[in-house]
Amino acid sequence: MPGYNININAGTAGTAGELPNTNRYLERKFIDNLKQETNILNYAKEFKIPSKSSKVIEFPKLTKLVAATTALANEGVPPAGSKLTVTKTTITLYQYGDFVYLSDLMDETAELNYRRELTVEQSYQSALTLETLVRNSIIAGTNVYYSNGTARTDVNSPITASIIRKAVRYLRRNNVKPLTGLLKGSPNADARALKTSYGMFIHDDVLTDLVEMDGFVDIEQYAGRGETLPNEVGAIRSGVRLIENSLMDSTSCSFNAGGASYTATGMISAGSSLCDVYPSIVFTNGAYAVAKLNSTNVEKFSKKRGSAGTGDPLSQVSSEGWKVLFGVGRHDETKLVRIESAATELV
Repeated sequence: MPGYNININAGTAGTAGELPNTNRYLERKFIDNLKQETNILNYAKEFKIPSKSSKVIEFPKLTKLVAATTALANEGVPPAGSKLTVTKTTITLYQYGDFVYLSDLMDETAELNYRRELTVEQSYQSALTLETLVRNSIIAGTNVYYSNGTARTDVNSPITASIIRKAVRYLRRNNVKPLTGLLKGSPNADARALKTSYGMFIHDDVLTDLVEMDGFVDIEQYAGRGETLPNEVGAIRSGVRLIENSLMDSTSCSFNAGGASYTATGMISAGSSLCDVYPSIVFTNGAYAVAKLNSTNVEKFSKKRGSAGTGDPLSQVSSEGWKVLFGVGRHDETKLVRIESAATELV
C-alpha cells in the first residue's frame, strides 16, 4: 500500500503515511479533544485602535488627589493648589496565527471530513491562544503573596484563608471597587448570602484545598443562583468569588519550582522533588486590558489547491488557518493580586 501525505506540517515537505481509515473499521464520529476553559478574557477591559493610526495604544491615568482638609485662610486668596500627575500604560498589537497544510489525496480519498473537524479545532486554538496571552500578562503582576516564605522557591504549603484575606485587604486599602455586588439573601434554610466580592481565578488542584477551608461556600448554597459568574464554583466569605480556570496550573505558568520536597509536605509535584506552585489571581474590573484593531476579531483563511501558484505547481496542497492582531497589558496594578501556593496531593 503506497503512502499518502495526509497532513503536512507548516514549513516542512511532509512525510509519507497511510490514510487513517486504511484496512480498519472506521468510526465516523471524532472523539472530542479535552478543552481548557477560556474565561479570563471575559473580564478584560477592551479597547479598539482605529485603522491607520498606530499599533500602540497608550492609556493615561490620573493619580488620586488627596482630601483638601485645610481651610482657605484668607478671603479672596486662592490656595497653593495640587499638582496633576499622569502615569501612562501602553499596549502594543502583535500578530498571532497558525495554519495546517492538507493534501489533495486526503481531500479526495479520505472518508471523513477532516477539514470540518480541523476548522472547529482551530477555532478553539485561536481562543486558547488569546486566553493564554492574557493569562501570561496577569500572572506577572507586581503584587504577590506566598502561602509561606517570601519567595516562590519557599512555597511548600497550601493556600490559606489568611492569605486570601491579605489579598482582599490590599484591594480594599486601595479603595478598589469589588467585582460583584451583594448576593441577596433567601428564605431557604441552607442558603447563604454573600457580601460584595472580588473575582479569583483558581486551578482545580487549588480548589481541593479551598473547599476544606473555613468560610467556603459552595455554589449550590448561594442564596441567588441566578447571580453567578461564568465558571464560578464557590466563594470564600472573606470576599472572593472563585472562578475555575485550567490555565492557572503550575507547569504552563512555569511555576513548578517550589520549596521543600513534596513528599515531606504532602503537596503535588508534576515531575521533580519540589512542590508545584499555582498562581491564583484576585482581581476586579479594570485590572487588565486588551486591544484590537477596530472591531477585528480572528480572521479565518481557507486556501485552495493551486492558490500558491508556482509554489504548488501540481495543485497538491490546500491549507486552513487563522490570524489575529491582538495586544494585552495590565491596566491597573492596584486591582490585581497574585497568590502563590502549593496544592495538597490526594491519596
